[in-house]
Amino acid sequence: MATYAELRALFGEGALANATEVAVVVKAQAIFSEATPSAARLAWAESALANTRSEAEKFLKYVLAANKALTVAQIRAAVTADPPTAFQAQVDAAINKLYQ
Repeated sequence: MATYAELRALFGEGALANATEVAVVVKAQAIFSEATPSAARLAWAESALANTRSEAEKFLKYVLAANKALTVAQIRAAVTADPPTAFQAQVDAAINKLYQ
């Protein structure tokens, strides 16, 4: 289990931030491809593409909090997996909860 200090240190970790930024872009594209996305989802996707870094920072924090029971090594492994399916699913779930 990661400590709060370890989780906080991960907020600024480049590899995690970059992976989260890509995951946000992937989810934004997926929303644009939905048959009937809500106005809120479309607005978020458009904003996310214009502000990927700030959206990534927000969702990285959410995913880290949601996975606080994991070790730092397990969190890093989810991001570096090829493909990072579990990590993408975590970002997708967070976005889906906030933007329906």
